[in-house]
Amino acid sequence: MTQTIDFNVALEDEGATAMVVKDPFDMEAIHVTFEGYLAEIMGLQATAEALLVQNDSQATEAVTLLGKLKKVANRIEKERKYIVEVPNAFVKKVNNFTKSISSPLQAAEKALKGKIATFQYQLELERRKREEQVRKAQAGLQERLNAEAAKSNTAPVQIIDIPIKEEKPIIRTEQGSASIRKAWKGEITDASQVPFQFCSPDQRKIDEAVKGGLREIPGVRIYEHITTVIR
Repeated sequence: MTQTIDFNVALEDEGATAMVVKDPFDMEAIHVTFEGYLAEIMGLQATAEALLVQNDSQATEAVTLLGKLKKVANRIEKERKYIVEVPNAFVKKVNNFTKSISSPLQAAEKALKGKIATFQYQLELERRKREEQVRKAQAGLQERLNAEAAKSNTAPVQIIDIPIKEEKPIIRTEQGSASIRKAWKGEITDASQVPFQFCSPDQRKIDEAVKGGLREIPGVRIYEHITTVIR
């Protein structure tokens, strides 16, 4: 005997947990509910596949058949909504509740990430400062060697650049780690100054213009699209 939560009772009283024998997630029961539709659906499908639409009478029959298909689909959808309504409402309540109690954790996470990011960014700035100092020292040494070579009228000695290993500040613990990830990004500050090569046509504006009567737009094929609407 399987004991499960009665969602109806649970939703009526947030503190109640009623134990009942009925299983709201019993797929066999769901199958039984929809089995009655199968024969009707298969029959409608066979009729639709066999029907030719080559004259007014057949077109009328096709429209009538479409109406029947839509009615059966609506009945199935109504059944589906009825079955999932209570469980969905319960899930929504659980999600909203857990979200409300976990929001302080998200705020704390955001604050800690900001502090760690500030610390690691400072380490990155210090690394770049050391890197620039090494570069300047190498450049100064090369200038002195070039000057001495010019005085003695000899070929200058080219010093070998000292490779600087890029070290990413990483913080590791048993619970996880934190590291920085660098990426160049572009932020639009003045859209009117952005070169055309970085702009994309706005499909929504094109559709609105064509719907409003515009029939010629350079680079756009304007055509009449015909669809059948069944009500």
